[in-house]
Amino acid sequence: MRLKMRVGKSGVNYHGTQEKGDPWNQQTIRGLKCRCVDLLQPIKEREKSNPEGGKTSAKWYKRFILYLPSGAWWSLDVALVSK
Repeated sequence: MRLKMRVGKSGVNYHGTQEKGDPWNQQTIRGLKCRCVDLLQPIKEREKSNPEGGKTSAKWYKRFILYLPSGAWWSLDVALVSK
């Protein structure tokens, strides 16, 4: 097993301020806020719908997002993958 990390940033975000389950409203998140997003679940769902496709080697995959008051954001993707 190994740990993979990737840092990203952007000057603006349109991640949306809607509640979970609501349609995407494309609004800019403003203020100092943190969010953790599970990235492995959508990958697993795609694999189930495409049996001929490849399989992911990730066992754990999360994105940690820090939103800044200006609307900019930083993200840290962390994945635990098998070799």
